[in-house]
Amino acid sequence: MLSNQIFQGLYKNIPIDQINQMYKTSGYYVFRRKKHDGHKYRAYLNANKGSAENESLTMPAFPTYLLPPESILETMSKSPKLSFRDGFRESNWNDMIGKFFCKYSELSIPNQNNLTRNKILIKHLNSLKIKNDDYIYSIYYIENRGEGVFYCCHFEDITQKNSVAYGTLKV
Repeated sequence: MLSNQIFQGLYKNIPIDQINQMYKTSGYYVFRRKKHDGHKYRAYLNANKGSAENESLTMPAFPTYLLPPESILETMSKSPKLSFRDGFRESNWNDMIGKFFCKYSELSIPNQNNLTRNKILIKHLNSLKIKNDDYIYSIYYIENRGEGVFYCCHFEDITQKNSVAYGTLKV
């Protein structure tokens, strides 16, 4: 299974207690990772003979110590940057690991009862008034099923647009 190979390559010696502590309660979590800037994108194009795959440039941040669903991993592995034809390139996959940003239950937005998950996060990010946000924010539902078993479901990605407002990431 692809996820086992990637997990072993990225998270070699993470104690299960540490993972259980991070995901004590089930719920919605947000992770973020740096977007590829124009220089990285051009370097990536040059390294891959002008071939760019959206999967490696715009796919979600991975939840810390977990992986997104297998379908996302399979799509990403089609990218020249993340393919396995030359073996597992740990540094390229490491770029996809997200840092914990927040748990949804911690966001306090006025009148959030009528808003969807992505709109709550967008409203929160817009309230921070960041001029040039270089991150992709990925929303996951993570359920701790006990004994080191986790259910992880990816919902959506949010990023800052050229207009400085946030919106969903369209590939």
